[in-house]
Amino acid sequence: MQYSLDNATWSTTIPQGKNAGTYTVYAKIVGDASHSDSDVKQITVTIAKIKVAIPARDDTVFVATGEDLTYDVTASEYYTVTGATSATAGHHDVTITLNPNACWTDNTTQVLKYSFDIFSKFEIKKNGTITTDITPTYDYSATALPNQFAADNEVLDVFKFEVNAADDDDSSATDTTTTDTYTITMTKKESWGNNFALKYIVNGKTENVGYTTNGNQITFNLSSTEGKLAVVKAGQVIDEGQPVTKEEKQVHIWIWIVCFSVIAVGMLLAVFLYRRNQDKLNK
Repeated sequence: MQYSLDNATWSTTIPQGKNAGTYTVYAKIVGDASHSDSDVKQITVTIAKIKVAIPARDDTVFVATGEDLTYDVTASEYYTVTGATSATAGHHDVTITLNPNACWTDNTTQVLKYSFDIFSKFEIKKNGTITTDITPTYDYSATALPNQFAADNEVLDVFKFEVNAADDDDSSATDTTTTDTYTITMTKKESWGNNFALKYIVNGKTENVGYTTNGNQITFNLSSTEGKLAVVKAGQVIDEGQPVTKEEKQVHIWIWIVCFSVIAVGMLLAVFLYRRNQDKLNK
């Protein structure tokens, strides 16, 4: 028995392959002095792409220190990562490219791009004094936001603020009439553009947050640091009373469709009865 991948070059070695793709394998039995060669047969063989999990985003809030910072992407032999290290403040793209023998678990092969933003400044002041006991974390997913955010709101980014309990001195404060004010200065991300608004979510309620700009820095005040700051496209309406969810919107649409359908059927029936009465009168 001999085999070939091109129906021209033959070998007794069974063909092997390691790269994903579709191959045609030819085979024949070689005759001897008393027998002729058999007819050539062919089969199609497919080597599937290996499925690879889509790597998670890095939720670190990066602040420039002068040293290289690295956006953490799980290493894999099936894709290459570029742009994941930088010491420069600003926006960077981390690019993840599959090798030809792999696909993502959803069967796609697109190049992934993750935003790697390094803040040149992220300063938090408590009652005018710079504090280090409040840590912002980057919460890329907006799924944890309250349903005040309607489905058509375009959320650009979400930050979560946490107070380190060991350093928080609120519990020892004797003047309970004093209201803390937190002033945050941070770099405006390039991806936000110039048309964005800040919304602060704390204790299930949403507050509009005003801010000032100085170059690419924005400064704003918060009344607490145990909530989430959402950056949304300006002009988005957030109902803080009785929010309308996506499901409720769909119900409303179906109600209108049913109402219009009933009206249309009624009008058609009225026309039909009118014409039938006219025919009777004409007779």
